[in-house]
Amino acid sequence: MKNLLKNRIVKKTIVCLPALLLALCLSCSDKGDDPDFAKADTITAFLNSNSAYSEFAAMLKKSGLDNLLSSYVVSTCFVPTNEAVKKYYEEKGRTLSQMTQESVKDLVSNHVIYKNKFTSIDFPDGLFSTANLHERYLNMTYGVENQSRVIYVNGARILFMDQEMHNGVIHIIDAVLDPTK
Repeated sequence: MKNLLKNRIVKKTIVCLPALLLALCLSCSDKGDDPDFAKADTITAFLNSNSAYSEFAAMLKKSGLDNLLSSYVVSTCFVPTNEAVKKYYEEKGRTLSQMTQESVKDLVSNHVIYKNKFTSIDFPDGLFSTANLHERYLNMTYGVENQSRVIYVNGARILFMDQEMHNGVIHIIDAVLDPTK
């Protein structure tokens, strides 16, 4: 009886040990060589360190929402390019310094879906199921330009999708999402 029990234990050990060793080896990878390790940036840290989005980063800071997107709560952020923000200022006839903190907060809030991470595979055909921080539902539409599929959020074309961050995802857009529209 003892030998039978001993044999079962030995057999189970022989079967399970390779799987355990494989799992241990895979979990000990060197993050320094992993190109995805850049995901350690939060949304705010990425925006602050990337000059192509400095205008939106300045808006984020003035709005006071920069701390929110520095936290480890996941979010989806639609980030307009600097050119898009400058065009918005031109159309409105004002600059960031001329805007109140509250109006900037409303504007930035239109770009953030908090506590939800939506990558392009999750985009709905129509309205998102979760409201943005401005308590509005963003609308996704699809089209074709120059024989390529294009995706729009509230009329703004998505230029780059699925920029993974530690606390969510960024999608780069070609226009500011105006809460008044």
